[in-house]
Amino acid sequence: MQSHVMKITIEHVQIAVADLFKLPLEEITLHCRKREIALPRPIAMFLASQLTDAPLAGIARQFGCKSHKIVSSAIVRIDEQRRTDVALDRVLRKLSETLKPTHEGWRLVDADQNSRGAEQRDGSCCAG
Repeated sequence: MQSHVMKITIEHVQIAVADLFKLPLEEITLHCRKREIALPRPIAMFLASQLTDAPLAGIARQFGCKSHKIVSSAIVRIDEQRRTDVALDRVLRKLSETLKPTHEGWRLVDADQNSRGAEQRDGSCCAG
């Protein structure tokens, strides 16, 4: 019997972030400059890049961005900020744990370790 692995989607990430920050989903997905989404929106973009196989252009479309450069900038900013901001790193890890499939080991990695910032799985043949 083959086990079915749930794939995390950009929408899953958007919903989890909106729920954690108690925001309507539309606030995360629409391009606007409201203070309330100044952190949650780039967090969602960062996690979408980490936890999904979606290209940056696809992530940009899901967030209502005209260019993938906005997503790329958000990824770099959140990745740098989480290195020194313990609270932000804790939020990212909590969201990552919330989103991960229970039967797979996911590990949040530094975006610079993977050019796309894709999530790496523990226990893979390359782990060491």
